[in-house]
Amino acid sequence: MATPSSRSKIWARPWGYPEALIILAGILLVGYLWQYIMGPIPAGFYTAPVSIIISVALVVAALYIGLRGSRLYAGRRTPTIVLFVLSPAATLTALGGCLVLLLIMGFCVQAPPTVTAGLSGFLHRSGWSSMVHSYPFNLLYLYLLLILGSISVRRLTCMRWHWQDIGFVLNHVGLFCFLFFALLSGGSMQRYRMVLEEGRIEWRGADYDHGMQLVELPIALKLKEFHMDEYPPQLILLDGKSGRAVKPSKGATALTIDTVPQQGSLSDWQIKVEEYLPLGAPVITQEELVYKPFASSGGAPAVRLQASRGQEHYSGWVSCGSYLIPYRALALPDSLSIVMPYPEPKQYYSQVEYILKSGGMGEATISVNDPLKTEGWYVYQLNYDQERGRWATTTELELVYDPFIRPVLISIYTLLLGAFFLLLGPGRHTTRTTRSTRTTSHTPTDTPLC
Repeated sequence: MATPSSRSKIWARPWGYPEALIILAGILLVGYLWQYIMGPIPAGFYTAPVSIIISVALVVAALYIGLRGSRLYAGRRTPTIVLFVLSPAATLTALGGCLVLLLIMGFCVQAPPTVTAGLSGFLHRSGWSSMVHSYPFNLLYLYLLLILGSISVRRLTCMRWHWQDIGFVLNHVGLFCFLFFALLSGGSMQRYRMVLEEGRIEWRGADYDHGMQLVELPIALKLKEFHMDEYPPQLILLDGKSGRAVKPSKGATALTIDTVPQQGSLSDWQIKVEEYLPLGAPVITQEELVYKPFASSGGAPAVRLQASRGQEHYSGWVSCGSYLIPYRALALPDSLSIVMPYPEPKQYYSQVEYILKSGGMGEATISVNDPLKTEGWYVYQLNYDQERGRWATTTELELVYDPFIRPVLISIYTLLLGAFFLLLGPGRHTTRTTRSTRTTSHTPTDTPLC
């Protein structure tokens, strides 16, 4: 039994916030010592057998502490360390420490451990430039997982079936599972970059974690066709001396070509668009150069326009060009010219065929926000041949293999479900429990109340 005089001393039973802060400082001190001696944790550290050992040890410890602090052992003396792990002091200090490290992480540029290993300087030596691979962050992360797991087990053993208890359990279990599987996911995730050429099968990917070394993958891809949707082209007034667009005192800087015929203004020049070809190519006639429709590879947007300013009138074709066709501008006085920048891409996607080593195969269309998902593989649209633009015959994809993505998603749904139950309101017996707690609060106990 702890008396007021004995509790005034540090490490007197039960432990409170002073002891929690000392334990937190000790964990960080050990972590920074390891960090300075051994450097950052290498990528792929949390893989078998290390991940199995850590996971089993963490689950067993959480089960022991949670069960030992529950009502199942109400008649026995609860160890002090069990009381502490299940206390609010341990939870709040661990959360506060993680938040501080995450705040530091947000202010420091992060780099892979392969880059920061061996670098001098306080940020690199302390692990702040690669926080998720630092020993202090990972030790504190495991400490917080132990606390959350133990509290979840303890509350499960004495859960009463009302909204508040169900929401509490779902929130804690969901958060524990999310952090637990996120740790395993970070160590088991494999990321590769693959460049596909139209009509060819590729099964090699550049490994992010091993210096972009090419490795054979259990999935092969073949690019059937690359597509790109573009925004309507625009016209701008370019200053040839500075190389920058002329910004008017009022009005728009660019004129978007969305209808024909169309009129508008660029600075003090009045523009009238007379003809617009979404895809065209120049043709030299006996009188002048004109653009004709050209829907084959290399075709570029082109417009025929008139530019007027007072008594000055100029007309001609303007085109942004392509990898095959040179651009064309309309020259104006005072080193000015009307030009058409390359249209901005609205969406680009690749039609691919895939073959799995396990025997599966199929076709899919991969866009920026719609990856290919098959047997744990996520294939994202990463880039394309920007020189050829919409006529690109190569595409760049990112392949991610994460066997723990489903448990992470289920954990997020569990958190949301727990929040929903908490919104339903407290249980009917809450008032009765509060009153009974007040009447018996003067009686010390070793076992945490459920």
